[in-house]
Amino acid sequence: MCAFVCVHVLSHSSLFYAHTGVFVALLLRFDRSLAPEGAKSYATPYFNATYGGYVAGLLTTIGVMHFFKAAQPALLYLVPACLLTSFGTAIARGQVATLLAYSEEENQDEDDKKSD
Repeated sequence: MCAFVCVHVLSHSSLFYAHTGVFVALLLRFDRSLAPEGAKSYATPYFNATYGGYVAGLLTTIGVMHFFKAAQPALLYLVPACLLTSFGTAIARGQVATLLAYSEEENQDEDDKKSD
């Protein structure tokens, strides 16, 4: 029973880390969607800012863990760091509505039409 609970907790928490990683990767795709059609290189402000926020969240987790000598849930720091940096970037660039309206489904529909 203990082994099942430990495996369940570990797998469940690793899913949250994967979700924050997927969020950062999704912002790279968002940056790509903002680039002009056919551009070979493009700016990645959302990805860079959120990746920096992710690293800052991890470092904060480690720092707090060492300072208080107790384990800390990394997601307590990762999620707010990623959300604050992505929305902060959107506010600074005046693209909050664009960020909130972004959907991968639209890109998938366009890809399907191109392949037909």
